[in-house]
Amino acid sequence: MSAAAPERNIPISATWLSLGQALAWVAFQSTETDWNEKFYFGAAAWPFATPAEVMEWLKDVEAYGDPWDARPAIFYGSLPGYLVQHAAQPGTEDAYKQAAKTMRTKLTDEWDRVTEQYASIRDASESLRRALAKNDGTIKAFGWRGDAPSADEPRSTDFPRIQIPAGVCAGPITVSPYGLLPFVPGDLIDDGWTTLWHGVLIQKDELLARWPSPNENTNPPIFQQQAPTPRAKDQGGRSRHKQFIPFVREMVRRANSIDGLGEDRDEFKKEMLDWVLGLADADTPSDTSVSDWIKELWPSPEAAPETSSKKPGN
Repeated sequence: MSAAAPERNIPISATWLSLGQALAWVAFQSTETDWNEKFYFGAAAWPFATPAEVMEWLKDVEAYGDPWDARPAIFYGSLPGYLVQHAAQPGTEDAYKQAAKTMRTKLTDEWDRVTEQYASIRDASESLRRALAKNDGTIKAFGWRGDAPSADEPRSTDFPRIQIPAGVCAGPITVSPYGLLPFVPGDLIDDGWTTLWHGVLIQKDELLARWPSPNENTNPPIFQQQAPTPRAKDQGGRSRHKQFIPFVREMVRRANSIDGLGEDRDEFKKEMLDWVLGLADADTPSDTSVSDWIKELWPSPEAAPETSSKKPGN
């Protein structure tokens, strides 16, 4: 694969690699974990959104200034939060429009490299899937079955990872930084997803035996340790509670109403807790989850979604 590898940070040694690190190595001989920053903006959402789809979303934000009005794929890659962090003055439509314009210009200027890197990541995922599907044990993966637990569920770390059967990877799945996904890019993902296996690790030496360092005269690379991800936030590494997308839609609906979200976040939290309790589904998010969602989607009192500009037809 010919896409240039991003510059690496100072690494430390590791025996086990996360799937994100393994994929980055297969694709770029790099072990970067901040894909939006080090590869291209939108790389963290690659199983769900192509670079072209990310560009369409940025065009939308540039026109209307609302980074939270997006299809779920954009949320799974944490792209709205990333864009907000790069805005000069988070909380204003103009700042979001300018940040989106800057990101879109950068993607446009580097389009050949971006599309090449997208293809490299996709091909690396398929190559690693095929390697894991072999029964010869050349490369083994270990993880926890099912979706990553929420804050209200028992921790996966209370019991050890187990070896993932090779047959799991023989079908139409996606090997992603978030775990093994039970779908392939192009499948329609609307209201959430779960992983088949999460917290997946691969032994470094087994990966290097299959994909060695490109310079045979150097020692095997020393890998960067992946920083732990805060459990309450969705960094793309696990699926949300199944009520998260309905929660976002309700929050957007209220933001677009005449009264907007108001100025009192505590009062707004009470309103959303009442809304959660009114859901017909018995599986409702906890008070802590609701607080975390509001904090993430509305990071400061000044960052409430503006309601002065509406899309045609809204």
